Amino acid sequence: MNTLPHPCFIRVRPWLNFLTLLALTACTNVQGKSPSPGSGPTGIANRISNEKWTSPEKQQIAIKRWQGAANGAKNAERPVPILATIETKHTALLVIDMQRAFLDKGASLECPEGRSIIPRINKLADAVRKNGGTVIFFRYMVDEQVGLLKNFETKSYLSGKRESPMTALSKGNPQFEISPELDVRKDDMIMDKTRYSAVFGSDIVEVLREKGIENVILTGVSTDACVGNTAEDLMQSNFNILMVWDGTAALDRLEHEIYLARIFGLYGDVMPADEVISRLK
Repeated sequence: MNTLPHPCFIRVRPWLNFLTLLALTACTNVQGKSPSPGSGPTGIANRISNEKWTSPEKQQIAIKRWQGAANGAKNAERPVPILATIETKHTALLVIDMQRAFLDKGASLECPEGRSIIPRINKLADAVRKNGGTVIFFRYMVDEQVGLLKNFETKSYLSGKRESPMTALSKGNPQFEISPELDVRKDDMIMDKTRYSAVFGSDIVEVLREKGIENVILTGVSTDACVGNTAEDLMQSNFNILMVWDGTAALDRLEHEIYLARIFGLYGDVMPADEVISRLK
C-alpha cells in the first residue's frame, strides 16, 4: 500500500541527514552473528541481522544505521548506556497512544505492528510496578483545542472510508479508549494529551517533577512521532529518556529503526524490553 505517512508517524530533523551519512559510512558487517542483548546499538544491529525481513535491502540499511550510531557514540566517548542502573523509584514508564484508534483492525489510524508490542509493554509495566516505579498511560485526544492539527486529523490518511480521527480520538468514542489488551491497574495513571508530544499536550513535566521522577521509559505508538516527540521534549526538559526498541512500533520497520538510532545518537538510551527489565533496581 503506497500512502503518505500521517504526521503522527514521522518527524524529521536536519540531524537525520547527518546521522544517515554516518550510518551508511559504517563498514562493520554484523550479518550472521548471534544476537547480543545488552550491548547497546551493536546488540540491536545483531538482533536485526538475525531476523528475516521481506526486504533484505532495508534490513542492511537498518543494520548499518545502528552500526553508525555505535561508531558515533564511540567517537563522542559517551556512556553507553547512560542508565546502566535504573532507579525505579525515580522512574516512570509512559505508554503512549495504545488506543483502539491505533490498534484495532481497520481503525482510523491503524498501526498494525502496535498489536505485537502489547505483551512486552504489559511485562515491562509489571516489572516497573513491582520495583516501586510509576506507570502512566497516555491517550491522544482531539478536541476544541485541536488548533492546526485540524489540517491533519479531519480524514484518515489511510483511507477516506475509515473513521475520521477527529471523531475517533474524541472523548466518548470507543476508539479513544486504551486497548483492552493493555494491563492497566488501578494505581496506574491515565492522562490525556492534545498534541503529538505529551510535553506540549499535557502537564506531564509538572506531574513527573512532583513525583521526583528523573528517568522516563517510553513505549507505544508511533515510534517516529508521538512517542519520539515526547522523548525528545522530555530530554530537553532535563529527564533521562529511554525508548524501548521492541516496545514501540511504527508503520514502517525501517522508519522505526532509523528514528530510534537517531534518538540514541542525540537524546538518550534505546534498549530491548528484556534489557530494560534487567536494569531496574
